[in-house]
Amino acid sequence: GCQAMSLAISSDGTAYATSPCGLYRLSSDGSTETQLSSTRFFSRGLAFGPDGNLYASMYMNNAILKIDPSSGAISNYVEGNGLYAPIDLAFTPDGDLLVVSSGSLNILRYHPDLSHEVFIENPGFVQGVKALWPTATGVYVLYSGGAAYFNQDGVGELLVFGSFGG
Repeated sequence: GCQAMSLAISSDGTAYATSPCGLYRLSSDGSTETQLSSTRFFSRGLAFGPDGNLYASMYMNNAILKIDPSSGAISNYVEGNGLYAPIDLAFTPDGDLLVVSSGSLNILRYHPDLSHEVFIENPGFVQGVKALWPTATGVYVLYSGGAAYFNQDGVGELLVFGSFGG
């Protein structure tokens, strides 16, 4: 079997997972698994957009795919256009798409019209990014060495939570 590489949960509780064996939909009670595509998904990022579609970062193809969750239809959303080895993605409350571009060591921001800019330039931990959590005022970034917060202008600070042992 193939192991899941990324997971996203829809508003109705349905889970979607990517793996090297394809794209799968899992019912909210876990009783039904449907393979939507046998396309090899080397994706570490999967997120629902404000339009209800599913988006997947394709590390090896330098692309973001747009997936209709009901039909499984797949199309390119962003290809090239600043992307180099995208690993994670998330949508901001205002509809912008944030993408961790590990090959360029930046976090990019794509607007709904697909214009884009570098949102966070080489923060020093892009290769180790584990998750992005956009908010109305900025984005939290969890990475292998800790966490950081960046405002809408890309100005950031490392977050420190308490201390161990003292």
